[in-house]
Amino acid sequence: MRAEATHFDQFPTVPQAAKRLGIGRRQLERAIEVGDLPVFQVGGWRRIRWSSAIQWIESRRVPVSHHAAARVEEVLARESSPP
Repeated sequence: MRAEATHFDQFPTVPQAAKRLGIGRRQLERAIEVGDLPVFQVGGWRRIRWSSAIQWIESRRVPVSHHAAARVEEVLARESSPP
């Protein structure tokens, strides 16, 4: 892999980062507008440090309740057991 490709992977544009995160571009732009996610202006493109994008999306993680976790375990156990 070329060094340039690696550099751009670390600093994707807003649309690229949104696609990689699996969210809408507008949602990511709102995070930038309110100051939750810093960007760099490079020429005509706003770029995001990929590690910052990962930290931002991880901070949005919703804790799973004990009941929900137990239910998931039940379903997975049932699906993995022979018929």
